[in-house]
Amino acid sequence: MIMTMNRKERRKYAADLRALAATGMEFSEVGQCAEGWTCDCTACGLVRAGVCLRCAALLTAQILESKAGDTVNASPCSEACREGVERYISERPKK
Repeated sequence: MIMTMNRKERRKYAADLRALAATGMEFSEVGQCAEGWTCDCTACGLVRAGVCLRCAALLTAQILESKAGDTVNASPCSEACREGVERYISERPKK
């Protein structure tokens, strides 16, 4: 099921993601997902591709806040996160 959000919902979700990133929480602290790791949202896809939770949250917030056609300037925290972002982009299905 594809969820669409209006502008207000996108702003709130982006703010929540930025707040999560600001906590410095590690992925290991998140705990087990109730339904397994099957979510197809951008943040979960980035994490599965090897991006840290902080970078995944910040990148997803930037994407939500951008307008269609805008370029998102990613600034991952490490080389490993940069490679994860590249992996995510290369492996996601083309629309």
